[in-house]
Amino acid sequence: MISKQAILPFFKLGDIVLRNVTAGFFIGEIKNQKTNYLAADVMRRFNWIFDKDRKTVYIKASKYFNEPYYEII
Repeated sequence: MISKQAILPFFKLGDIVLRNVTAGFFIGEIKNQKTNYLAADVMRRFNWIFDKDRKTVYIKASKYFNEPYYEII
């Protein structure tokens, strides 16, 4: 499995827009990678609360919201 890295010009989550977000993604046939996960670097920037029916998620900026993004080397 091959993993590539890129910089997204923007990433929109609800009304919040993050700019120049680093991202990793897999290339190749879909059967080789059945699921993808949002990068932990983006996830840690928010506090996440899921409702009990898992139909709604509430997010709020965490203390890490303004931290620099993981640097692609």
